[in-house]
Amino acid sequence: MKIKLIILLSLPLFILSSCSSDDDGITKPDPKSPTYVNDWIYEQMGMYYLWNETLPSNPDKSLSPDKFFDTLLNKSDRFSWIQDNYLDLMSSLSGVSSGDIGFEYVGYLISEGSDLVVGQIAYVKPNTPAQSAGLKRGDLFTKVDGVALTTTNWRALLSGQNSTAQITFVDSEFVNQTNKTIGKISKYAENPVYMDSTYTVSNKKIGYLVYNFFANDNGSGDRQYDLQLNKVFAGFKSKGITDLVLDLRYNSGGSMLSGVILSSLIVPDLSTDKVFSSVQFNSLYQAAYVKKYGAGSLTDKFMDKIEVNKTKQEKLNNPGTIRSLYVLTSNLTASASEMLINGLKPYMNVYLIGTTTVGKNVGSYTIYDQENSSTNKWGMQPIVLKYFNSNGTSDFEKGFTPDEELIDNNVHKFALGDLQEVMLQTAIQKITGVSGVRNTQADAKLLQSQGSSVERKPWSNKGIVDNRVLVPMNNLQE
Repeated sequence: MKIKLIILLSLPLFILSSCSSDDDGITKPDPKSPTYVNDWIYEQMGMYYLWNETLPSNPDKSLSPDKFFDTLLNKSDRFSWIQDNYLDLMSSLSGVSSGDIGFEYVGYLISEGSDLVVGQIAYVKPNTPAQSAGLKRGDLFTKVDGVALTTTNWRALLSGQNSTAQITFVDSEFVNQTNKTIGKISKYAENPVYMDSTYTVSNKKIGYLVYNFFANDNGSGDRQYDLQLNKVFAGFKSKGITDLVLDLRYNSGGSMLSGVILSSLIVPDLSTDKVFSSVQFNSLYQAAYVKKYGAGSLTDKFMDKIEVNKTKQEKLNNPGTIRSLYVLTSNLTASASEMLINGLKPYMNVYLIGTTTVGKNVGSYTIYDQENSSTNKWGMQPIVLKYFNSNGTSDFEKGFTPDEELIDNNVHKFALGDLQEVMLQTAIQKITGVSGVRNTQADAKLLQSQGSSVERKPWSNKGIVDNRVLVPMNNLQE
């Protein structure tokens, strides 16, 4: 991978606009034009969008920018999006949120034929009022500020701007109720490295890591999350683990660079000569890119160190003893999580436990108008590439089917990391060959899942964010 192309994933792509024609003959949008923002969107999509050949030739530029953007998308594109403030977009991709309630949750129907929903906590975030209040995974709630959860409002009730929320918790029979007032956090940076542990079962040393999204850091540029991952694997290495259970059930993607780093920490026989993945851009951009940097610039290889900055590097603590990877999946497992699965399959046994993943084999960049950002604050995250593993495989548009299916209707009964927790328990039974009593009986009151709060995260149902600089087209043509 060319050194010019390696950047921190929290950095955006800077696209400059001017009022004149460039050397390549392309007329740039005029900042004084009433359609400037839409002109700018159309120009960038024409150069970088993966499906740029399907852009309409005469789109309606009188629409609002978000609606205009939607009219440009290819019918097969599930993942591109745009926001009215690029700063909010960039912060959210680093896991920084405002008005955070301090936990993620799943919604379930309470009874057939009713629109009433019960929320169940999936995990509580550390260092939050929710944690201080004693909330825990599996807790059930039916009301927020006295309003009952329904199929139409349950996603929004906890995402308002109020500084607190009164939540009505119930027991498993929905008989006893307890009201708790939980303070929201005005600005919260979630750490993706949620927890890790090591178990010795039947003489097997097993590592367990819950990793909830891919991010280098909280936007600070110090690579703190990648460095923490490296520290976790130093512990795994010292304990001589031979199998790893990687919990990605709440991980809907994020930074490709963090994906390469985590994969490099896991892969047996780590070598920087081995290909992890390669990418494909639209034909126009790829031709210019390869002409400038060579075909090798489209390939990512495994890494043996984290480059924090120009003067600081840290060697990766790859244990070298992990021969089998057991990935816990759900219908939220997507993009960079799937890239990791796809990239490691040629090199080791990758066994999936859970439900079918989303199926995102494409990646995106953050694009905003640096030159006119004071007037054009829009930021977009269009799909610009498709990615492949070292075998040239990228055929999981419908998601990865698990090797062992477990329906996600009972996984919240025990804390993450508890050996009785059904998905971890299943993985350890697979590793050790020792059968035990499975905790498979679901709560009688919990019916059809309505989805999860994880789906509102900015990287959820989007594409991975690539670790290359998306070099402006005119720079490639110099």
